[in-house]
Amino acid sequence: MNVFSLWKYEMRATIRRPAPLFLSFLLPIIVLGMMFSVVFSLFQNEEQLIQTAVVDQDQTFETKSLVNQLADDGRMKAAMNLRPMDRSKANELFSNEEITAIIEIPEGFTQSLRRGENDPIKIVTNQQQPLQSTLVNVLLESGANYISASQSAVNTVYDLHIKSLPEEKRNGKLQQLIVTFTLFALSRNKAFETELIPAGTSLGWELHGMISVMITFLFLFSMIYHLADTRMKNKNMTLRLRSFNITDLHDYIIKSVKWFLAITLSGILFFVMIGFTDSIPAFSWKIGIAIILCSLFLTMFVSAFYGILKHTLIRVGALLTTGLLGIGVAGVWVPSNYLPSSLLFAWNPFSACYVLFQYSVTNESSITPMIFILLVWSIVLWIFGCLITQWKERRHAYLSRITTS
Repeated sequence: MNVFSLWKYEMRATIRRPAPLFLSFLLPIIVLGMMFSVVFSLFQNEEQLIQTAVVDQDQTFETKSLVNQLADDGRMKAAMNLRPMDRSKANELFSNEEITAIIEIPEGFTQSLRRGENDPIKIVTNQQQPLQSTLVNVLLESGANYISASQSAVNTVYDLHIKSLPEEKRNGKLQQLIVTFTLFALSRNKAFETELIPAGTSLGWELHGMISVMITFLFLFSMIYHLADTRMKNKNMTLRLRSFNITDLHDYIIKSVKWFLAITLSGILFFVMIGFTDSIPAFSWKIGIAIILCSLFLTMFVSAFYGILKHTLIRVGALLTTGLLGIGVAGVWVPSNYLPSSLLFAWNPFSACYVLFQYSVTNESSITPMIFILLVWSIVLWIFGCLITQWKERRHAYLSRITTS
């Protein structure tokens, strides 16, 4: 019996008993479906507005107009709910954790604004809600810049125009222009500045999600299928196979080829299944190459662990730990822009899989470097697994023709 004959028997057994293959295909889809439903439900939930109390101790026309202007701003409404109230009510709600922050406008704030002084607005935040509290501080700090801008506008108009007015008209005109220019400055600058930061991925979140799902599916399928396809051989079976000159090294080579075909075909089928939406690009030869190379790496990845660790539980634990850690620091789930630079590794094979899919979808760069990285990893892992398996055979004092040649 040669290796090719044994491989034919393995493939025939797979066709006659397709349950492990179907189970390995369906389980990752179920897991990904559950994860998607959880993430989707989180994003579908109505955003909770930050409940913020505004205590106006000054109670002037200007401060009331300022609070109303901020409360009516579109972007402010999307993040905060400003609720004017007195101090006692605000303290009561804050103690009951019904509001996140208290913004207190001090008495004499309007007069200090007219004199060109900037009396600070007191902000009390709930430290039990650090994210919301930080957002309140950021918004108010940004808003202070526009109060200064409106103050400069009022001072300029006062110096150039209001000083020349008669005394009886000066106060009314001053109050009118304070309100006008304050609201104008706030409205002109849209109340708060907008800072554009990298979105985390140049692909867009839909394509990023597609690539993440593809790589995660391939990893889960390869791990589950290799687990379902490996059985502990008893000593009698091992001796019988050795009588036909079939050793663990033959088994290692045959299963590597078999797993590679199964992972590749399942990856192509899965991509076709998820390609029904307009956001998913059509299948192309570049995407096919990406699936084949990622399948090749994952095959050699699980094969190396299969050759090194024969104990099933230990092997599965090592595969999960290494695989999930590699995927996590590769920017597959969380874009690399959000990860610390110390975690990024140029030769991370999972990162190479992600970039290979990215370049296959966008055609923005050559895929050759990623192909090289994956081929190097695949060859190194396969050879390492072969050497470990051969060493184990020699340790057990059995030398087959394949190990002595």
